[in-house]
Amino acid sequence: MMAGAVASGADPATEHVSAYVVLADGPKSRLFKISGTTNAPRIDELDAATTLDLKRFQEELKGDLAGLGALRPAAASWACDIVRVHLRADLGV
Repeated sequence: MMAGAVASGADPATEHVSAYVVLADGPKSRLFKISGTTNAPRIDELDAATTLDLKRFQEELKGDLAGLGALRPAAASWACDIVRVHLRADLGV
């Protein structure tokens, strides 16, 4: 996980996440964005990039979660598991 945070609201059921995960596969890398609520996250594959700017993704997640509550780091293991499930279920990988 390159960057990730959770916006904690008064109700844990409404927590929102923004996270960016890279899957390195030899010479090919894939970039995924996780967003939405933590209990029903959405995952999107982003266009491949030859370089990755960590600061950019940290700033983007702050924008994604602006006004939704105090931010805390997202668990990298959780974000990576979300990508694994996506790859298995949605893409048959």
